[in-house]
Amino acid sequence: MGMLMWNKLKGAIPFLAPSGYAAEVNDSCSGCGICADRCPFHAITMDDTSGKALVDFSTCMGCGVCEDSCSGEGIKLRRESQKGEPLDLDLLNKML
Repeated sequence: MGMLMWNKLKGAIPFLAPSGYAAEVNDSCSGCGICADRCPFHAITMDDTSGKALVDFSTCMGCGVCEDSCSGEGIKLRRESQKGEPLDLDLLNKML
């Protein structure tokens, strides 16, 4: 429900936090479009000219669904300081 509302409001109300990563397309992109179809934030479209995926940095939350969906290695997550600091899950587990 949270992602549905995020998409309806186009991120205008910041109730979800990005992961601290962003998707980046590289030369290995085959243009299959699976990443665009599976992106829950609608941050990926296909470029008609190049046939490759395009990531909208402003809406990418760095969730990794695109990277997991890519059959090759055409899209990868990269650390992006503008998206905040990622959670240290090991540290959180130690606190529990």
